[in-house]
Amino acid sequence: MSALDGFSPVVDLMHRIKDSGNEWPKVRLSIGDDQPLVLSVAGARARNPGAINMTDGRAYGDNVFFGKITVEGTFQPSQASRTLDHAVKASMWALMSRMRDGEAEAVFTEFGKRFGVCAICGRELTNEDSVARGIGPVCYSRAF
Repeated sequence: MSALDGFSPVVDLMHRIKDSGNEWPKVRLSIGDDQPLVLSVAGARARNPGAINMTDGRAYGDNVFFGKITVEGTFQPSQASRTLDHAVKASMWALMSRMRDGEAEAVFTEFGKRFGVCAICGRELTNEDSVARGIGPVCYSRAF
């Protein structure tokens, strides 16, 4: 298995969230100091349906596309990800590798605590348990 393979756990997680009722799931993360990284499931009419797209979260056409994870679990970086600052690229790779290795919950918790919003729905976290977990109760039940 190459370093770019084995991301099926990330695909499974995103599809689990989708199958639980979140029709267009997005997972909001951060790479580097403030570079957003948003994972979303490609729709049925997309070029690669079911793949996990990785962008900076802005509207389609204005966004930066960092790459995708195929439904088979292979990470395919885009040209834009190749031109990222080395530290940001290393941060993105470390984050995605942690998610691949079963640490998605910890990654979400770190994001939620840092920014005060749920990593999945983006809503402000106000409940003490949700703040501590870094993810809201509904999104947690959908993902885990």
